[in-house]
Amino acid sequence: MGAIKTMKEVESALPQKKEINYVRALDKEGNPILISKEDLAQVVGELMPVVTPEKDGLSNSKFATTKIKSEGKRSILLYRSSSSQWAPFAIRVSCISTGEPSSDFCVYIAGNTMELQDTTKVYVKYMYGQPNSDTYLKIKYETDHRISIYLTSDNSLGDRTIVRELIVRDSMYDMATQDDEITGLADCTIVQ
Repeated sequence: MGAIKTMKEVESALPQKKEINYVRALDKEGNPILISKEDLAQVVGELMPVVTPEKDGLSNSKFATTKIKSEGKRSILLYRSSSSQWAPFAIRVSCISTGEPSSDFCVYIAGNTMELQDTTKVYVKYMYGQPNSDTYLKIKYETDHRISIYLTSDNSLGDRTIVRELIVRDSMYDMATQDDEITGLADCTIVQ
């Protein structure tokens, strides 16, 4: 009769695989169970903290950062509200140029969407730098009472990388480049 193996010896002899359906675990009474990888992922995910200003953790999608290249287009959609109802938003946008470092800038854009368009305010505060004299941050009041915010140029945005971080969001829209002229744009309020 062979020697009795310890659990450690038995487990160390098992093959390691990445494609699994179930994991062996112990329930709270110490009884062995099988748990599906989907259920295990949910349990582990619920145990991981979400990052906040007060504590470290995993990044929440509301703090999502996205990046886009201007590729010589005239405009980039930075933000579009998801509804016409009151909702605050705040984004940070950094614009990095490969050819003109003097036109690099970082800006905070904040405001709220309101059903009455004349009460919607969008505030802009430049943290460093300024865009070129032919580049603007503009707001557009859409026909469905939502708002859109664009980085736009009279001619071309050139070769730039735009990084957007959603700080407070009510929108899931991705940034997008556009080559057509956008009509009906209004100025944002610049805060000193």
